[in-house]
This record gives sequence, structure tokens and C-alpha cells, in this order.
Amino acid sequence: MEMIGLDVLKLFFAICVVAIHTYLAEALPEPAPFWITQSLLRLAVPFFFTASGFLLGKKLHEQDQRPSEVIGCYIKKWLPLMLFVELINGLPELLVAYFQKGTEPLELLASFAHHLLCYPYGAMWFVQACSIGAILLYPFLKKKKWNLALCVGALLYGWALLCNNYYFLAHTFQLDQYVQFYMRAFLSGRNGVFVGFFYLALGIKTYEWHLKNKRIGILRGGLAGFAVLYLFEIFLLRERDFLDDRALYLTHAALAPLMVLCAARMRPFISQRRAVWMRKASIWIYFSHRFILRMEWILCSFVIGKELGETADFALVIFISMVSFVLVQRKRDACSASYF
Repeated sequence: MEMIGLDVLKLFFAICVVAIHTYLAEALPEPAPFWITQSLLRLAVPFFFTASGFLLGKKLHEQDQRPSEVIGCYIKKWLPLMLFVELINGLPELLVAYFQKGTEPLELLASFAHHLLCYPYGAMWFVQACSIGAILLYPFLKKKKWNLALCVGALLYGWALLCNNYYFLAHTFQLDQYVQFYMRAFLSGRNGVFVGFFYLALGIKTYEWHLKNKRIGILRGGLAGFAVLYLFEIFLLRERDFLDDRALYLTHAALAPLMVLCAARMRPFISQRRAVWMRKASIWIYFSHRFILRMEWILCSFVIGKELGETADFALVIFISMVSFVLVQRKRDACSASYF
């Protein structure tokens, strides 16, 4: 059964990711930027993670393959693309650091290697986290210990929260120095160990729930209830100390699987061909937008001498992404590979 709703939400949330990185909400009066970014836009990455785990769980349940084969195919899809896109995105970062900031070549190479290992350029941390998370999941999948994987992942996700929106708790439990040391060494808590592993495990479990629970009304009610709790969590944390990008919330762990479940049960309202097109477009937008945005910034800073603004940045990135996608699709119409 094709799940058209997932493809629709993938495109929507890919556009949300572009909105985050172009600071589109900043064009609105206060306090709209904070609430739009932290509520709607921050749901994008948890949805992508859970949807990836959900589809991984679908393959594990439906295909007569060993977990090693499924995980191997999954990683082969992600890693080559991640390395290619990361190199493309890393080049303008190195050029800017060298010509504008005067960073020494050896320091540039060290910084690039640091990012490559810990927090890739171009929003590729998501791809790296999926790959590492899948590798860590393999022993649990081999033994079919889904619940154990989820429990271990939840504990690891707790550290990620501590290195993000729940940093204020580090003061309470006197963990500041350990969190700060970790962040200096690894740049972010958003990686495959502390986020990717948990959300992929959650996505696999979500597919099990999908097979067992057919009542869409309950899912929609749960989604509405946790959406209210999510807003309340944002309200409680808005004045608290945080680290990194303030992207991780506790209620994401409930909202993301509920969104995936509701999307998977959505009645088809577009053709399968159009849904596949939307899926491919979401992939293209996600992987291309940071490079387009960086090149636009370089052009405006060094040639034009004037910034375009948040709305113009967003519109330009989406326009160039979609035009380039359509041109490539016309040449490769037979391509049907999906990375999300």
C-alpha cells in the first residue's frame, strides 16, 4: 500500500527546513518568529527521522531479508550522497573562512575534518545521524529487540536534550562542565548516537503500531492533545538556558510518530505519480538548499554588496531548487530512488 500522505508531508517539511535556514519567520513582527520557528518549523527534522525509521520498519516486516541486508542497503543509499553533498557544501565554507576571516589553511582543514566527523556542513548531520543510527540499531534488529532499542534510545536522547533545550537542567545537576566539554569536542548533541538511533528505533516501532492500530480518530485525537502539550513545553522553556540551535523538544518524541501514523493513513487525494514527484522534490530541496543559500550569500556579500532579506532568500532558494529539480527530472525521468 502506497502512503501518499508521507510524500506530501515530506515536501511540506522540506520547505519548512528552507524556512528555518533562511530565517523566513524573522520577517514577521514579534513574537511570531519565535513561535512559528519553535512550533511548526522545528517539527520537520523529527518527522523526517521517524518517517525514515517507519519505512525501514516496513522493509524489515515485509521483505524476506536479513536485518544486515536491509541496513546495508539503507546505508549505501545515504553515505555516498552525504559525502558528495557535504564536500560541495564545505567548499564555499572553506573559501569564506579563508578569504573573509583569514583562517590559516591547516586550521581550515582541521575544522573541515572536525565537521565531517561530528557535524557535517549543509544540514547533512541528518544523513550522518541516520547512517550511524542504523548501524547502532543492527544488533537490536538482529535479535528483534525493538523495545530494548527504544528504551536505550530514549536514555541517549535525554543527553541530546541536555545539550539543547534542557541545558538549564545541567545547572541543577552540576553537569555544566561535562556538557560544555562534550559540545566543544563533538559540536552538537544532534547526531546518530543521541538522536538518530532513538528516532529510527521510534520509527520502526511506529510501523508496528501502524499494523496494530487502525483507528484514525484516536490518532488524530492524540496528535491534537500532544500538539497542545508541545506548545506548553515551548512556553515553559522559552526563557530557559539552552545550547546549540534550540531544536530538540521532549514532546517531539510523541508528535513525530503520531504525524507519521496520520500521514500513513491519509486517504489518497493525488495520483501516485504526483506523490512520487513530491517525494523526489523534497529530497532535492533538502540536499540542495544550503549550497544555493551559501552561494547567494557570497554573491550578495562580495559582488552586489547588499543582502536580499529573509523573504527574498527563501523565495530565491525555493525557485532555484525547483527549477533545477524539474530540469534534472526531465533528463532522468526514469529515476525513482528515494532517500527519505
